Amino acid sequence: MNKYYFSILLLCSLSAQAQSPVDASTSARANEVATNTQREEIQYKNIAKEGPMVSVVPGEIKSNNASFRSKVTSNNIADFGELELSRANFKITKNQQNAAYAVKFDVLKAEQVAKAAEGFSGKAIGGLMGGLGGSVLKSVKTNDSSEVWILGMRFQMIDPKTGNMLGTGYLEDRMELGAKGTVVMGISQSASGGASLDTLVQYLIQKCVFEMDSKFK
Repeated sequence: MNKYYFSILLLCSLSAQAQSPVDASTSARANEVATNTQREEIQYKNIAKEGPMVSVVPGEIKSNNASFRSKVTSNNIADFGELELSRANFKITKNQQNAAYAVKFDVLKAEQVAKAAEGFSGKAIGGLMGGLGGSVLKSVKTNDSSEVWILGMRFQMIDPKTGNMLGTGYLEDRMELGAKGTVVMGISQSASGGASLDTLVQYLIQKCVFEMDSKFK
């Protein structure tokens, strides 16, 4: 009975931990070299003032990181750019000749700078215990991972008629991705913390648009 009771307590503890991915134990190790970041949506200061007509064109992704390029494309970036510029009260057009600016967002840096992972398997301990409690414990598997990325983005504002550069800027930030999961008796539970890579890109676009909202209206 004591062994069974111990197994249930351990199982409940593992399940509770799986519900808190942002507080994953590996997060502390990953953040020894980069700060854990969770971002709120940026609010544009001059949103009440209408901005000029702009046309967003697909930018470049300079990073060769295969994981990043598999999840983020130039078209994703352009779509996020249109969304945020519209939210900042710029007028959007698909026709560059009608635009005051052609806008590009280029990813110049996408680097994974820290990663940590750990896991637990109850197979060995469950085998020693035996009985129903041991069977349950043998089925328990957990995994816990965190990774920190540095992203850098350049925005360019170009005269669509002459091709001349009218404005540019560069912004970068450090952001964390995290995940945690538990499997018990064939039933899995998982959750992720932080943000996805495309969400991190959108946040940097917001920072770029914040600059445009401040300087180009």
